[in-house]
Amino acid sequence: MLYCIDMIGVASTAGRHRGRARDPGIDVRVLAAAHRHLSALGYEAMSVAAVAQEAGTTRQALYRRWPDKASLAAAALQAAADAGPEPTTADPLADLAAELADFQRGVSRPGRLSLVGTMLQDGTAPEARKR
Repeated sequence: MLYCIDMIGVASTAGRHRGRARDPGIDVRVLAAAHRHLSALGYEAMSVAAVAQEAGTTRQALYRRWPDKASLAAAALQAAADAGPEPTTADPLADLAAELADFQRGVSRPGRLSLVGTMLQDGTAPEARKR
């Protein structure tokens, strides 16, 4: 016996997400909090739970967006790097000098040197160093 079901007029669920829509503000708050924690404490001491608490969300919300601590740290560093100015001159030497001056200003601010130290630590997760 063969059955045929008429599906005309039935709404498709393709492309729809289950549950509540994600709050894009959480991403911004989490990345900013993660960057502050990396700057002040370094990668090893950064806690996903502490980042979530400071950002006003849960660890589960973080893990839905970033699968692990290394991914979160990489995204926070990328977001901070993306916020920096882009060289606008046609002179590569002047661009390099500006980039180095920007780096010097960045590591001279309180808490910034720990970011450099984090990337140089032997104990830093290899996947975090690659990023």
